[in-house]
Amino acid sequence: MSSSSPPPSDRTPAGRSVDLLTDVPVALCRINPQGQLFGANKAASRLLRRSVAQLDGQLLHRFGIDDAHRLTLQRCIEEATRRELYEVPQQWLSVDGDPVLVDLYFSRMPGHESASDAAGWMVALVDETRQHRENEALMQAHQALQTALATNQELALVADRSPNVIMICDGAQRIRWVNPSFTHHTGYTLAEARGRTPTELLGSPDTRPDTLALIQARLQHGDAIDRVHLGRRRKDGTVYTAEVSILPIRNDAGHITRHIMIEEDITDRLQAEIEREALMRAEASQAAHTEFLSRMSHNMRTPLNAVLGFSQLLKRSKAPPLSPLQQDQLQLIHQAGEQLLELVDQALQLARLEHSLEDYQPQSVTVGPLIDECVAMLHDRATARNTVLAIDADHVVAHADPQRLREILHTLVVNAIQYSPPGRTVLVTASIEPRHGQVLIAVHDEGVGISAQELPRLFQPFTRLESSAHMGPGHGIGLAISHRLAELMHGDLSVQSTPGQGSTFTLSLPAAGDPGDIPPISLMSEEPDPPELPPLSLLCVEDNAMNRLLIDAVFSTYPQVVVTMATTVAEARQSLRQITPDVVLLDINLPDGHGLDLCRALRADTALPQPLVVALSADALPEHIDHAMEAGVDHYLVKPLQIRRLLDILAEHRP
Repeated sequence: MSSSSPPPSDRTPAGRSVDLLTDVPVALCRINPQGQLFGANKAASRLLRRSVAQLDGQLLHRFGIDDAHRLTLQRCIEEATRRELYEVPQQWLSVDGDPVLVDLYFSRMPGHESASDAAGWMVALVDETRQHRENEALMQAHQALQTALATNQELALVADRSPNVIMICDGAQRIRWVNPSFTHHTGYTLAEARGRTPTELLGSPDTRPDTLALIQARLQHGDAIDRVHLGRRRKDGTVYTAEVSILPIRNDAGHITRHIMIEEDITDRLQAEIEREALMRAEASQAAHTEFLSRMSHNMRTPLNAVLGFSQLLKRSKAPPLSPLQQDQLQLIHQAGEQLLELVDQALQLARLEHSLEDYQPQSVTVGPLIDECVAMLHDRATARNTVLAIDADHVVAHADPQRLREILHTLVVNAIQYSPPGRTVLVTASIEPRHGQVLIAVHDEGVGISAQELPRLFQPFTRLESSAHMGPGHGIGLAISHRLAELMHGDLSVQSTPGQGSTFTLSLPAAGDPGDIPPISLMSEEPDPPELPPLSLLCVEDNAMNRLLIDAVFSTYPQVVVTMATTVAEARQSLRQITPDVVLLDINLPDGHGLDLCRALRADTALPQPLVVALSADALPEHIDHAMEAGVDHYLVKPLQIRRLLDILAEHRP
């Protein structure tokens, strides 16, 4: 059949059949085997948005929405022209660029049984676009519903298992639903909570009214509340602090219909923050106190270094000889300096004890040998006052720091000697108190005693009692230190006293097992002859003029020791490159830098010969001494300088 075949006349049966269908609502048109349109009714004209005249001669498959659909439609038309009836469902057409979904129904027209007849087929185009869109919308709605149900299930699972309290309230903030954590944290069930507001149910007097008013105003304005801290009260009356967040939920009209409230109990977290802040403040205070102690130690030891240093040199000097009066005066100067140094040390130790900065190393200590050692060291002092020292000590072992125990024993026995009239006896005893597992060390004297009114003040720092003020020198600090040292070792120091009869100071310490080895303290009192020194090149880095004079005086009798002075870090660096010293005497605090930085740089410079580094510093804090040793210092001597100790160190050094 040729595409140029003329269309049938309207007077033919086929033409009249189309005329009869002109006004039916279904789109109808006639096509030939090539798919050309010849005649269409009004419904087809409306569907394809062309006039009937415009549709004549159009190829139906050209209305396909894309090449694939056009090819499929062309093949379907070819197949339809070989059949009496043929259905092609769900074909997308493009009408003026808009997608249109149609079902195509082909049928051979009566009287056109020959396949070669022109325009012998009728095709009906049923518009399925709206139905398709409705079905698609329905499917999307169904999928959205399924997704929402799944989401709700997940949210319900999260809410049920959340450790936080979750409440869903209505627009008036009345509770409608709560999760299990709500009941667990507050003690209220859903039945007890429903219909009540969270403030009515859980409100605590700890929450300020203005805070609640501000929250209420923001909720009425439609604002969310993010992590506000509120006081809460449980059903059993206990209170806690909650971090509260509230999210208003609006409907399509913009009205708030729900409030989702989430609360987390942060009581423990707040307490931890308080404790952490307190710890930080304590650490800052401790650091400031440590710095204060360091500065005070330095500022007080520096002048004492000159006093005691030069007095040591004068006592060692053989020529010109001092007169007996001058020797007595020199001894008074030296004793006064030592007393002041002792006071400085005691004040620093007391300050460290009061700020928990003092450390101790507890171990099992056999008490008897320490008592023997203390009595032996104080024998000459007791003899000078015609006081008898007696010991009655059982074999007992205490859990204590041996050095701290020595300090306490020394203080108690010295006080007993000082405050006892001549010719009396001081008795030191040691025993075990088995019921409480305590070692009891007691010092009994026959002195003036202490009144009941004065006893409460006995262990207060810098307090001298009126009854003992005339008995000799003292600072009123030794017993305070001893009392705190006893507490540091988990013990106690107590006193019983009767005025005019004497006093008994009792130190109680935890009993222990087998003792460790405690090195004895040398009781040698006479200073041996000065040691011999090898030839040495010595660099002294010291900014204080008196201290430099002291070092010069110390080595003035050792011509084999060549001393070079430097007053700053810069001068010291230059001298290190010029003279390569065998020994460096190093002050820590220098005008242009820190002595330890100089030491670190020296140790890091492998090109330089490494000298012996001896720190001479007025800083006596143990942690600062540790830092110096870590920086590469070989020895750390605390001012006032012990000249003999320095000479012994240099005598052992062989460059």
